[in-house]
Amino acid sequence: MLLEALLASLLIGVVAVVLGSVLTRTMHQTRENEIRELAWQVFDRQLTLMETMGTEAFIAESGSEGETTAAELPFTWSAEVETELFTDLLEVELTVSWQEGTRRRSISGFTYLNN
Repeated sequence: MLLEALLASLLIGVVAVVLGSVLTRTMHQTRENEIRELAWQVFDRQLTLMETMGTEAFIAESGSEGETTAAELPFTWSAEVETELFTDLLEVELTVSWQEGTRRRSISGFTYLNN
């Protein structure tokens, strides 16, 4: 009887530790996803500014790199613009990066905008 109670307690303890570990990891991944979503919002905001101002006017005013904040977190962005040779389009590659602990994270995407 005592042995069964000890084994049951041990099993409950192991399950509690495993559940705690899983929950901690899930909460960490949720925070990473929230930060990545903020980075995409910064990406969208910069791309929208480029479209509304015009790419050349945006680069002339803001430069090709900058810093901004979203939800009190610092993000940096950079834009590379290349003119397509045979069309009236500009190829725009936009990268948003941020510091996460000791690692630097980033997202990037590209699109074509009218010149």
